[in-house]
Amino acid sequence: MEEEILLTEGNQALLTRIDRTTDAEPYCGYLGNIINCHYPATNAMEDATGIEISGDYPKANSAALKYLASKISRYHEESFLFSDTMVMLSNGKYSGESNVSVELTTRRGEECYLVHVSSKGAVDGIQMGTTITGYVSLSMETLEQQTVEYIKIPNKPIDRRAFLTLHGDEYILRKFVAIGDAIERKTYIIPHDLMKGFISEAASILIQRQFVQNDELEDIIGLQFITLNADCRLCHLTYMKLHEKEDTINSNTVQLKGITKTLTVENERPISWNVYFFPDGHMFSREQVGSTIVIKVNIQPTPVLLPKERKLLEYKWQDDMQFYSQYLDRKEELEAQRMTYLGRHPEIKAILADFLQFLLLKKPDDPCAFASEFFSTYLPPELPS
Repeated sequence: MEEEILLTEGNQALLTRIDRTTDAEPYCGYLGNIINCHYPATNAMEDATGIEISGDYPKANSAALKYLASKISRYHEESFLFSDTMVMLSNGKYSGESNVSVELTTRRGEECYLVHVSSKGAVDGIQMGTTITGYVSLSMETLEQQTVEYIKIPNKPIDRRAFLTLHGDEYILRKFVAIGDAIERKTYIIPHDLMKGFISEAASILIQRQFVQNDELEDIIGLQFITLNADCRLCHLTYMKLHEKEDTINSNTVQLKGITKTLTVENERPISWNVYFFPDGHMFSREQVGSTIVIKVNIQPTPVLLPKERKLLEYKWQDDMQFYSQYLDRKEELEAQRMTYLGRHPEIKAILADFLQFLLLKKPDDPCAFASEFFSTYLPPELPS
């Protein structure tokens, strides 16, 4: 049995529950994509459970919406397209690794970013890991995201998966949680209007790179976005600037810029992460406040060339004797080939002379149409069918 929750903008969420059989499963495609599905509402509210949203559901503020509308480029940013490779430390000891990559791709004919985040390791002998794969539009709208988390606790392993897809004017969220033998499956339908200012985990990777690369850390105070937390609950997302600091890597002193990322759920303690970056947007470290686990780079990455640093180098090719000599040789070669061809076909000069004389005599308004009609007389006659 699968639960379904339809979230609306009314004073209270309309909660509906639908029983499905395996044969009636409407999902297909990759990452939980949904094709041509319609979900009727029922009045079985006494049995419904899931996300509870009322008139004061989390919303992005006007400053965040304005930022997304005015500060995000509608063209892909080359400076976003790089990878971060880091190690995971628990109480200062190596416990795993973490990787973040961003590349440009095409999804259903639309150019977008493909963001991939993975981390795996062991803490106190317990294996755990997280994988996030997200497709984010150039305007920072999440098109699709898959999240997989696991903790291999003996006799009671935990497996949590979430599949989020933008389908038309609504988001479809499928949630799967397995704790030991207990399995829970739910489907949520969220109208697109409720997700204005939504920043997924994949989009957060991109927007933090923009904050750092564009020196916008002073401007992010007061921006309140919305996101989904680990339990797939809508909540507020904010970013704040941390004081810049120095650190060392491979015996080199580096300057770092910091951001605090905070998720706030009503009636719960906020969850924050402190993230430090190199000035070019490469991640240096990431640490959840109150946790003993730190993700940190151990090899200084290759610097990213930012747009403001990209300058076209003026190349005076005439001063390069070797290049200039090759240019002259090639020029003479092409001129000789053309003269040889014209010498073999003297009729070309006569045809062009007739055309130019006739063109200047008629002075047509449409020279192209005139040329087409003129040269059509040189075509061989069609054979009768």
